[in-house]
Amino acid sequence: MFQPLVLRSILRRSFVCRLSSTDAVDSLPSSSESAFDNSEDRKEIKKLVIPGLTDFKSNQTEVYYPKFSEIHEHKVENDDWSNVWPCENFFSPYIFPAPIRQGHSKNLVENGGLPPAKYANAELLKIQNFLHLTPSHIEQHCQALKKFLTKWPSGLKTDADINRHYPLEVITQSFTNSAPSIHDTRARRVTIRVQLKSLGLDERAKLKLLRLAKVYGFERGMAQYYSSEDVLELSSDRCPVSNQNYDYLNYVLTVLTMESKKHEAWEDGETGSYLDFKWERSQQRKRVLDLFAGETDPSRVEELPAVKAYRAALEAMFKTPTEENTGPWKKPKKQPKIRHYHWPEIKDVAFEPVVGADVAENLEAYAEAVKKLYTEGKSSA
Repeated sequence: MFQPLVLRSILRRSFVCRLSSTDAVDSLPSSSESAFDNSEDRKEIKKLVIPGLTDFKSNQTEVYYPKFSEIHEHKVENDDWSNVWPCENFFSPYIFPAPIRQGHSKNLVENGGLPPAKYANAELLKIQNFLHLTPSHIEQHCQALKKFLTKWPSGLKTDADINRHYPLEVITQSFTNSAPSIHDTRARRVTIRVQLKSLGLDERAKLKLLRLAKVYGFERGMAQYYSSEDVLELSSDRCPVSNQNYDYLNYVLTVLTMESKKHEAWEDGETGSYLDFKWERSQQRKRVLDLFAGETDPSRVEELPAVKAYRAALEAMFKTPTEENTGPWKKPKKQPKIRHYHWPEIKDVAFEPVVGADVAENLEAYAEAVKKLYTEGKSSA
């Protein structure tokens, strides 16, 4: 039993091997055919294609037929452009007759390397156009608004006249954004400029106004003084709307002006500085009164020409520029923090020179005034 089964299995395996071997031999190509196939494979090698740089042809064709409107077909040169584009509007390629391009091409081969044309161009829709503000549009607007206007005042011929009658200058700015929201936070900032001489202030009130403006406004970034022009500048953006900021600045300017005109009792007190010269409470005035005490009436001493010249020379010499009078104001530099032992404060203030004494003209005027006191003053008395 065992031997015939083994013989049958061996015969089957040999038969299968013969069949497979015969098929394999029949499928092998000849030497000439294999050489021919290799030559064809060499001819069909694909070319190197670089997207965006290699120009290739395709069998697909895209045909685009732009649909023109009747306005575009007509010659706009013969028509009034204000009737074609009467008001502000988005860009329309079917109405605008001139060829225009906007944008850029990603590839050098795309669109011949030129920017996209006006048809189906989203870039032209994003930006704002001024096709409604041509010279013909503006001329028609001016003609329509003439009946609502008045003549220019005859008294305002020069800039000096305008500054005298309208001393307050208001500065605002407008911004445009290519964004979903057209609002800009910088547009709410308002700045007003005014010359201090137009407020009718004396020297004491002017100095007080500058001190108040510097202490309150300069530290907050809303006040600045320009001494060369004698102009005080106030600016604000704390309110959400520009009109509110304008009203707020008017209120601040009114408060500064009214408070500076108030003359309080503590302002007449001595500050302790010899540079704060005032003729009414100075030692020089007492010495002049003692000099002419027995010769003339004390009430008439200050009316003498020699005394007036002496007073003017002293005031010119002691008229030192302060931090408030010299503009534009600058923030002091930050001092480095001292990490070692804090030394006690110096109570004896160092000597401060009189700035006006370094001017030769002031010294000459002071010398002439002193001579007149002892020569012409006594003779006139």
